Amino acid sequence: MNCNDFDGLFELYVLGALEDVEAESMQEHLETGCHACAENMRLALQQTALLSATVPQVEPPARLRRRIVASFLPEAEPKRSWNFLPWALVTAAVLALVVGIGYEERSRTMENARMAALSEESSRMAAMLQIVQAPGTKQVSFGRADDAPQGSLFIHAKLGVAMTVANLPAAPSGWKYESWIVPKQGAPQPVESFPELPGSRAVTVVRGPVNVGDWTAMAVSLEPMGSQPTKPTKVVFAAPV
Repeated sequence: MNCNDFDGLFELYVLGALEDVEAESMQEHLETGCHACAENMRLALQQTALLSATVPQVEPPARLRRRIVASFLPEAEPKRSWNFLPWALVTAAVLALVVGIGYEERSRTMENARMAALSEESSRMAAMLQIVQAPGTKQVSFGRADDAPQGSLFIHAKLGVAMTVANLPAAPSGWKYESWIVPKQGAPQPVESFPELPGSRAVTVVRGPVNVGDWTAMAVSLEPMGSQPTKPTKVVFAAPV
């Protein structure tokens, strides 16, 4: 199979919904180091992860789950479990990390930097998914204006806090986004630098355990590229906890 044969299949692969033969063909193709398909897989991982964080997490009754799954599968086939969604996403993230091994030597430095950034991004997405889908996670929405940043905080005392943001404009040239914890007492604490994703969206994660009772908000600022900020330079917004 060539690249054109995989159009429209990357999201299904991430969800674990491809037939075994198609999934194996795609995995083999990714392992050849195809740049275009590696990028498509990365985007599919991002979009699927963000979609999982934009709707309330509701556990369906067992009877309803069985009826839905049965409606998609012929009676003669074994019933597949859909409880592996987070693991399918993590698997896709790992595959996205290992593609591109055969790059030429002259581009190795740039490729190493790109792979390091992809590893960090995939780790962030996997942590976000774990928090969003964990039992007991609390969701707090923020922002109401259509053209201003808005999104949700997903809070789990043991796993951490995941912030998903929509309507986030691209950072100006030479600047990056930084997330912050704003405590009730003391100075803001930097969390991590993070990129805006396709569609003016972004994800940033505070790894747990956390005690948000000591927080006032989570904030996002713009910081000079390459800096290690100790206080916010240009605050973009603050989301009350």
